[in-house]
Amino acid sequence: MAKGVCRLLRAPRIADPETRVLSQLANRERNFLETVRTVIFANAENPYNRMFRLAGCSHEDLKGSVERDGLETALSAIHRAGIYLSHDEFKGKRPIVRSGQTIPSTDASFLNPLVSGSYQSRSGGSRSSGTVTLQSLEHQLYRECYHYFLDREFSLGSRAFVGVMPILPSAWGLGQCLQAARRGNRFERWFTTGGTLQDSGHYRAVTKIMVILARAMGAEVPFPTYFELDDFSPPQSGLPGGGKKGSPRGFTGW
Repeated sequence: MAKGVCRLLRAPRIADPETRVLSQLANRERNFLETVRTVIFANAENPYNRMFRLAGCSHEDLKGSVERDGLETALSAIHRAGIYLSHDEFKGKRPIVRSGQTIPSTDASFLNPLVSGSYQSRSGGSRSSGTVTLQSLEHQLYRECYHYFLDREFSLGSRAFVGVMPILPSAWGLGQCLQAARRGNRFERWFTTGGTLQDSGHYRAVTKIMVILARAMGAEVPFPTYFELDDFSPPQSGLPGGGKKGSPRGFTGW
């Protein structure tokens, strides 16, 4: 995780976000077909591979459908043919059954082998063991292109940011702070519940270490401010303007 933070903060931003997004949109169907060919059809152990076989759909069939009818229509067609995952199937709470056959799967079955990166996030796992997600540097830089449009559309460069966001193992809160710092729109405050010291003390400690690392590299990332559970009183202390005269820049909340 520390390596991923360092790589992100050292990486230059994409020079022309608009061109990059338009290029991705122009190649959307081709990229989809190539990903499916490489990740699913080339791997007989992939659960989706079995679904396609049971539905009698080859890669050439899928390619023809996408080229003829468009991606959304093709996706609707394969969904009707049983090529999909429910949430419970993805989480392993329910077996994957298609055409009367059970398709085996594990936690690793749906990892994309094309994605590599040390920036790792894990869902909290309140109703399951949690899901690990890796984010590549390329993905993070591409997401910044969308933030470019968001900043431009809503004039966010002139606003202060205040967020109620999770700490690790979810990387979302830290990631939002890092990306805002890279754009020059730092978060004034990062509020979170963060659990208790007994069940989340280790995550609080690692989150603090990541913030210290980011600040040492010049990123203006705030330390999380922890709410007590079931405390719904409005936060005032420490916000620009003190809550009475207001902030000269206004606020954008997340």
